[in-house]
Amino acid sequence: MSRFKELIARLRRRPGRPDPEALFADLSLAHTGRAYSDLERYQDFRAVFLSDRRGKRVLYEILTWARVFRPAYMPGDAYGTHYNDGMRNVGLKVLAVINAEPADAADEAETEDPTEE
Repeated sequence: MSRFKELIARLRRRPGRPDPEALFADLSLAHTGRAYSDLERYQDFRAVFLSDRRGKRVLYEILTWARVFRPAYMPGDAYGTHYNDGMRNVGLKVLAVINAEPADAADEAETEDPTEE
């Protein structure tokens, strides 16, 4: 079982109230401890958000919270506009990761099968 599936299984077994500290501890266990490549990030985001309907619903909800589908501008409130723009930036980064395959992905795809050479 992958580390991510183990994490989810442990979170589902916890009865009662949410425990943010335990969640953060479990998330730190899911981290591999090595550099997270652009290709891995791209593949993980696509697997989580685009593999099924639930992932797409969660992605839509996150993008709605991030104000991606509406203007960040708040008339007469420069600080509010800056705040909204910061939230929107996070949503746009998520979209960028999902939609922009890293340049090195093509190189890795070409060299993955040694029988093709």
